[in-house]
Amino acid sequence: MTVNSLISARKKLFDKFKSIETDREFTESVAEELQDNKELLIELKNNPFLLIELFFRIRDKLGKLVPFFLNDEQKRFVKMFLEEYKKDKSIKILILKSRQQGFTTLITAIQLSLLISQEGFIGTTVAHLEDATKNIFNNRAKTMYDEIPGSLKYIPKRSNAKEIVLQNTGSYWTCYTAGSKDSARSSTFNFIHASERAFWKNPLENEASLTSALAPKSIQIYETTANGFNDFKDKWDDAVAGNTDFIPYFSYWYKQKEYREEFESVLHKDEFISHVKQGKRFKNVDEKFMQFINELLINQNLEYEQIYWYFKKRQELKGLIYQEYPSTPEQAFLISGTPYFDIQLLYIQLEELRKVE
Repeated sequence: MTVNSLISARKKLFDKFKSIETDREFTESVAEELQDNKELLIELKNNPFLLIELFFRIRDKLGKLVPFFLNDEQKRFVKMFLEEYKKDKSIKILILKSRQQGFTTLITAIQLSLLISQEGFIGTTVAHLEDATKNIFNNRAKTMYDEIPGSLKYIPKRSNAKEIVLQNTGSYWTCYTAGSKDSARSSTFNFIHASERAFWKNPLENEASLTSALAPKSIQIYETTANGFNDFKDKWDDAVAGNTDFIPYFSYWYKQKEYREEFESVLHKDEFISHVKQGKRFKNVDEKFMQFINELLINQNLEYEQIYWYFKKRQELKGLIYQEYPSTPEQAFLISGTPYFDIQLLYIQLEELRKVE
């Protein structure tokens, strides 16, 4: 028996019954098993983030309580993060994300897994708006914490709208809004999660107040959608160039296996492929977009079902497709903010320049 085998069993059980009560019974029994199983405890000590898929629950897009099973992009990030975590040094990561990839929820879960597994852990999440702060705590963090089996957690000494303070371990987690008067109240942080960092007001000043309170071997994760060519773009460029200790991480929509669309018929697929290859207008979608997805198909070695999904999203979202699902960091920054030039054409030209290089 391993933690991964238990996670696999949990997935199969929920897939079969789709019952949150059955899932609760399963996680409670696993929690009891952990009390005397040293092998499992060692495995979780080496990788506390396995707690997420083993025990955590979240609310899905419809507000329904479900087990927290990682999607493809979340798995890719956790794999990279674990490699850094095992180096036993400070970790600094910038996440440039698409929407609906679940990174805010994931980083919250990573932080909470450390909260319940370490003594003296002090973490904070700083969001760009007060409503976002409340949403992160009430709809994500608190739901996850409340759903963890009781035998795995201490009863909170204090739990309110913005913090969880645990008895006996000296650990606590707080949530603030960037720029609020109490945003740097703690003397020391082990973990800082900066949510929608590109949208903070007075970002450099607010960031400085937080990082001045960091402990040795701390973790900083800044996740955000792009907001034009602002200070976060500079921060990202420096990380990409290797000028800082930050690791740049871009979330690609096409690395999600679920983002694919089957064709209505063989004839429709052939027609679509023909228009993509020729860069011709198709179903009221302009030539430039068709040229763009052809470049994407070739450069990223994608399947036609993947770019057909993207094509259908383009029909649905129109120009917002690049904002919601950027395909490259350059595209994310170009389309956000208040662009003046033709974004599709700029991207195509950038790809042509790469070929020359």
